[in-house]
Amino acid sequence: MVKNIRMIYILIIAINLLYYFTLVPGVSDMDNVNNQGVVMPDEQDVFDIERINLAEGSINRSLKKPVINSSSNESNNTKTTLGKMYIRGNGANSSLANNLPQELRWEDFKIEKMKSFLNSVHSILAEDEYLIPLVDTCRRKNLNAILLVAITGQEQSFVPRSKSNAKIVANNPFNVYHSWMEYNTDIKDSTSIACNTILNLSQNRPQNVDPIQWINRKYARDQNWWKGVNKFFKKIRSYVHV
Repeated sequence: MVKNIRMIYILIIAINLLYYFTLVPGVSDMDNVNNQGVVMPDEQDVFDIERINLAEGSINRSLKKPVINSSSNESNNTKTTLGKMYIRGNGANSSLANNLPQELRWEDFKIEKMKSFLNSVHSILAEDEYLIPLVDTCRRKNLNAILLVAITGQEQSFVPRSKSNAKIVANNPFNVYHSWMEYNTDIKDSTSIACNTILNLSQNRPQNVDPIQWINRKYARDQNWWKGVNKFFKKIRSYVHV
C-alpha cells in the first residue's frame, strides 16, 4: 500500500514538472505577459520590425508601396559641391527630364541666396540638414531644386519654424504618399519620391499646356495648385539669381 502511494506521489510530481516546462512561459518570457495572460513581443522584437521597415524605405505605421517609380538613371559621377557659394553640376542624363522645359531641369544657383530666401519666410528648410539633401537629390535627378522648394511653399508654407511639429513635417514637406502624417521618413527620401513623381507625370504633355499644370492633374486634388507653385517658383528663381 505504502509503495503504491509513493508511486502515485512521484507520478504527480512528474506531471507538475512536465506542465511547468512545456505549458507555462519561461522565466524570461514572464515579464512580457500582460494582465490578460497574453505573451507580448519584447522591445527588441519591435525594434527589429521598425528597422526592417525603415530599410525598405517606409516606416512601421506606413506600409504603402510606391505608386510611381522613375526609370531614370542617376549619375554618381558629378561631385557634390554643396556648401560653396554656387551649386554646380549638370545632374543626371535622365531621359524623363527631357519632357520638362529647360527652366525646370537642374540649374546652378547661389546656395546662400536660397538660404536667405527660406530664412526670410522663417522656414526650417533653410537648415543644412534639410536643404542639402533636397538640393543634392534634385541635382542627381536633373530637376530644378527651386521647383521642389516652390512645392514646399504651396504644400506646407515652406514649413515655418514656429510650427509645433516642424521637424516632423520637414521630413516630407511635399506630402508624397498623400501626407507627411501618413508617410514620414526623411527629406532625402521624400525628395527622391517627389522628383520621380514629377518626372513621370511630365510625360506626354501637350505643347500648349503649362508643365506644372500638367503635373497638377495627378499630384494634387486642388486644380489651382499649379498656380501657387508657379508663383513661388518665379519668385524664388528671381531671388536666388540676383
